[in-house]
Amino acid sequence: MIAIELQGHGHTADIDRPLTYEQLADDTAALLNCSKLNKRTFSATAWGGNVALAVAIRHPQLVRKLATAGSHSGKIEDAYDPETLKQFKSLSPDNFAPKELKDPYDKIAPDPKKWPVLVAKIKTMDLEFKGFTPQEMRSIKAHVMVTIGDRDAPRPEHAVEMFRLIPNAQLAVFPGADHFLLWTSPETLLVPIAAFLDAPMPEAKR
Repeated sequence: MIAIELQGHGHTADIDRPLTYEQLADDTAALLNCSKLNKRTFSATAWGGNVALAVAIRHPQLVRKLATAGSHSGKIEDAYDPETLKQFKSLSPDNFAPKELKDPYDKIAPDPKKWPVLVAKIKTMDLEFKGFTPQEMRSIKAHVMVTIGDRDAPRPEHAVEMFRLIPNAQLAVFPGADHFLLWTSPETLLVPIAAFLDAPMPEAKR
């Protein structure tokens, strides 16, 4: 198993380049093409799941299974309800991430002072994201598990739309769960995802 640290995340320094889901997907594909892993399954949270979906669309040969959590495939205006979108737009570097995410960044980022730049890039990426087209979503060959909390940032209705578009998909909605379920109750999310990723490949829909 490998944990991928995307541009500006973890130990990976930011560079003078905007963040886009497509570019980050191509970065991920380049890394995987250099690895010797032959059974590639992805588990990704929030916009990391958007990147994983982009990998499945743009580099289908690299993705066997994929589990997303709190991710979205459409424009943020379609995925979020108006109040949540308003809150997202108002986020600043001071309140963009909870302590569980910000503290590790401060400890291992090559230059933690660039946090405001990273936040601005992430917000721009999400606000300018056009969304994957229905045709792109239907083209996904990987088996996908879409998970969402019923109080998540993306609306449960949007997760259902994703589930309906992807040919080989499962859907799990967690009651009473918000966007930070992975940190508040990790076993609730990780146990079913692990079962999905470890299960034999089912027969694909034709």
